[in-house]
Amino acid sequence: MKKSIIVVMVVVLLFSTVAYAEIEVVHNKPILTFSGTSASCFVNLYYPGKRIDATLKLYKGNTLIASWHKTGNTSVTISGTHSVVSGNTYTLKVTGTAGGNTINITPVTKTCP
Repeated sequence: MKKSIIVVMVVVLLFSTVAYAEIEVVHNKPILTFSGTSASCFVNLYYPGKRIDATLKLYKGNTLIASWHKTGNTSVTISGTHSVVSGNTYTLKVTGTAGGNTINITPVTKTCP
């Protein structure tokens, strides 16, 4: 009986750890996709208990071509679309603060097919 309880506890602990890891992977990573001549930009920011003030910015080279801003507590989702040109390279960046600290997220750079 004790072995069964221990096995169940270990299994629950493993699944809890996996579920938590998957949640963390989804957050705080900008996503840039293309469909024809349209770029879709998305980020879900998650900072538990923190006030979030963030902007999602789309660049062509060093030129800012679009931006979207949101504020909120704990979780903020920012998304937008913008027209793009096939063959050009675009960068998606997140700027702002969470709990008064600067948000540091690696930008995503892709070329529109």
